[in-house]
Amino acid sequence: MQERIISLGKRLSEELDQGNYPDTLSRWMAHYIAQLITQAETSNGRKKSTAEKECFETILNLWEYKSSFPDGKKPFERFEVIFKTLESLSPENRNMFFYENQQEDEIDDDLVKKLIRAIQVIDEAARVWIEDILKGAIELADDEKTKKWLKLAIPTRKRDEVNIIFKALGSDDNDDLKSRVRNKIQYLESRIEQLEGFRNYNEMIHSRFTNQLTILKDKFEE
Repeated sequence: MQERIISLGKRLSEELDQGNYPDTLSRWMAHYIAQLITQAETSNGRKKSTAEKECFETILNLWEYKSSFPDGKKPFERFEVIFKTLESLSPENRNMFFYENQQEDEIDDDLVKKLIRAIQVIDEAARVWIEDILKGAIELADDEKTKKWLKLAIPTRKRDEVNIIFKALGSDDNDDLKSRVRNKIQYLESRIEQLEGFRNYNEMIHSRFTNQLTILKDKFEE
C-alpha cells in the first residue's frame, strides 16, 4: 500500500505540473508532493517515519479532492456526468428515480398497494436499462490515460467515483477471482429478477392494449 501511495503521489505530481501554462496552485502542489516523496524516500530512522507519515497523509488528502482539480487535470474528468447519473439511479437505491411514492405502510387499500408496487417494478427495470447503457458509455470513455489512473487509484470513500468506475468496469483487483465471479453472479441474478418483474407487467399491459385496439378497430369498421 505504501508503494501504491507513493506511485499515486508521483502520478499526481506529474499531472499537476503538466501543460505549458499550469496554474500556480497546481504547480505548487506538484512540487510540494514531489518534495515530500523525496524526503520519505531518502530519510533514515525516526525522520523517515515522520516524513513517510506526512507524505502518505498529504497524498491521500489531495487524492480525496481529485474531482476539484482544475479542468484538464482531473483523473476521471471524462466520467463525471456518467458516474453522477449512475450513482443517482442505481437499482440498489430504494428511493425511486422516476416517481415519488407514498410509503406502502401508509396505504390501506390493497389494490392501490398493488398498483404502487407495479410502479416500483417498472421504475427498477428502467434503472437497470439505463445503468446498462451508461456502463457501455463508461467502457467507451475508458482510454489509456484512465486505465493508468485506475491502476494507481485508491478508493477513499464509500461514494467515491473510483468505486463507481470499478464497479462498472469490474476492475477491482482487491478481490480474488472467485470473489469477483461470485459478485458477478449475484449482480446478474438480481438484475434478471428485477427485469422478470417488469416483463410480467409488460406482457399484461401489452395484451390489454392489443385487445382494446382490436375491439376499437372492429367497431370502427362497423
